[in-house]
Amino acid sequence: KQWYQRRVAITAGGRVMASCGKANLLLTSKFKQYRGLCAEFESTSRKMTADDMQGFWELILLQVEDVNKMFTALRSLKENNWVIPKSPMPKKEKSTDCDSALIPLL
Repeated sequence: KQWYQRRVAITAGGRVMASCGKANLLLTSKFKQYRGLCAEFESTSRKMTADDMQGFWELILLQVEDVNKMFTALRSLKENNWVIPKSPMPKKEKSTDCDSALIPLL
């Protein structure tokens, strides 16, 4: 039982560290990069458009949503006393006629 508790603690701790690391990277790197792009966009007439800025911001938002999901999962994990629920094994799909018709590449 002790090895299981230690394994769960290591796994849960790894998830905490990964979530914090990803959030820290987002704050220290991506937002800083965006702030610099905004300053550059306002001060120069370089070939950067508002669409470029919008696209970069949308990429950052995807990462923010990912970090939010990671911390939501951590809250759930904490509510479960840091025990990671066992996930069911995925069912193996039956092969179809197309699978047997594949020709190996040479």
